Amino acid sequence: NGIIPQSLVDIFQMVKQREAAAKDVDTDSWEVSISYCEVYNEQVYDLLDPTEKPLPVREDPKVGTVQVAGLSATACANPNEVLDLLSVG
Repeated sequence: NGIIPQSLVDIFQMVKQREAAAKDVDTDSWEVSISYCEVYNEQVYDLLDPTEKPLPVREDPKVGTVQVAGLSATACANPNEVLDLLSVG
Protein backbone atom coordinates (compact mmCIF):
# COMPACT_ATOMS: atom_id res chain seq x y z
CA ASN A 1 0.00 0.00 0.00
CA GLY A 2 1.22 3.46 -0.85
CA ILE A 3 1.10 6.62 1.20
CA ILE A 4 -2.16 7.90 -0.32
CA PRO A 5 -4.30 4.85 0.59
CA GLN A 6 -2.78 4.74 4.07
CA SER A 7 -3.39 8.46 4.58
CA LEU A 8 -7.00 8.09 3.47
CA VAL A 9 -7.59 5.31 5.99
CA ASP A 10 -6.11 7.51 8.73
CA ILE A 11 -8.26 10.50 7.73
CA PHE A 12 -11.51 8.52 7.79
CA GLN A 13 -10.58 6.84 11.10
CA MET A 14 -9.91 10.25 12.64
CA VAL A 15 -13.26 11.56 11.40
CA LYS A 16 -15.08 8.58 12.95
CA GLN A 17 -13.26 9.08 16.25
CA ARG A 18 -14.09 12.78 16.37
CA GLU A 19 -17.71 12.17 15.43
CA ALA A 20 -17.98 9.61 18.24
CA ALA A 21 -16.38 12.01 20.72
CA ALA A 22 -18.70 14.84 19.67
CA LYS A 23 -21.86 12.72 19.80
CA ASP A 24 -22.63 13.86 23.34
CA VAL A 25 -21.99 17.51 22.51
CA ASP A 26 -23.89 17.35 19.20
CA THR A 27 -22.13 20.38 17.73
CA ASP A 28 -19.58 18.96 15.31
CA SER A 29 -20.30 17.35 11.98
CA TRP A 30 -17.71 16.18 9.49
CA GLU A 31 -17.63 15.70 5.74
CA VAL A 32 -14.71 14.62 3.60
CA SER A 33 -14.70 15.99 0.06
CA ILE A 34 -12.24 15.55 -2.78
CA SER A 35 -11.17 17.89 -5.54
CA TYR A 36 -8.63 16.85 -8.13
CA CYS A 37 -6.92 19.35 -10.41
CA GLU A 38 -3.94 19.59 -12.72
CA VAL A 39 -1.77 22.62 -13.40
CA TYR A 40 -0.35 22.46 -16.92
CA ASN A 41 1.24 25.37 -18.82
CA GLU A 42 -0.03 27.80 -16.16
CA GLN A 43 -3.61 26.59 -16.70
CA VAL A 44 -5.68 24.76 -14.06
CA TYR A 45 -7.94 21.88 -15.11
CA ASP A 46 -10.55 19.99 -13.09
CA LEU A 47 -9.71 16.30 -13.51
CA LEU A 48 -13.13 15.22 -12.21
CA ASP A 49 -15.00 17.33 -14.79
CA PRO A 50 -14.49 16.26 -18.41
CA THR A 51 -15.23 19.71 -19.92
CA GLU A 52 -11.46 20.38 -20.16
CA LYS A 53 -11.90 24.15 -19.80
CA PRO A 54 -9.18 25.95 -17.84
CA LEU A 55 -10.38 27.32 -14.51
CA PRO A 56 -9.51 30.74 -13.07
CA VAL A 57 -7.38 31.01 -9.96
CA ARG A 58 -8.46 33.67 -7.47
CA GLU A 59 -6.72 35.04 -4.41
CA ASP A 60 -8.53 36.43 -1.39
CA PRO A 61 -6.07 38.94 0.08
CA LYS A 62 -8.19 39.45 3.21
CA VAL A 63 -8.00 35.80 4.20
CA GLY A 64 -4.75 35.01 2.40
CA THR A 65 -6.10 32.00 0.51
CA VAL A 66 -5.94 30.97 -3.12
CA GLN A 67 -8.90 29.18 -4.67
CA VAL A 68 -9.70 27.65 -8.03
CA ALA A 69 -13.08 29.02 -9.11
CA GLY A 70 -15.42 26.32 -10.40
CA LEU A 71 -13.34 23.38 -9.15
CA SER A 72 -15.68 20.51 -8.38
CA ALA A 73 -15.77 18.91 -4.94
CA THR A 74 -17.32 15.49 -4.32
CA ALA A 75 -18.24 14.18 -0.88
CA CYS A 76 -16.79 10.76 -0.04
CA ALA A 77 -17.83 8.37 2.72
CA ASN A 78 -14.79 6.08 2.74
CA PRO A 79 -11.26 5.69 1.34
CA ASN A 80 -12.42 3.48 -1.54
CA GLU A 81 -14.70 6.22 -2.88
CA VAL A 82 -11.73 8.62 -2.90
CA LEU A 83 -9.52 6.12 -4.70
CA ASP A 84 -12.27 5.49 -7.27
CA LEU A 85 -12.47 9.23 -7.99
CA LEU A 86 -8.69 9.50 -8.26
CA SER A 87 -8.69 6.71 -10.85
CA VAL A 88 -11.25 8.67 -12.91
CA GLY A 89 -8.96 11.70 -13.02
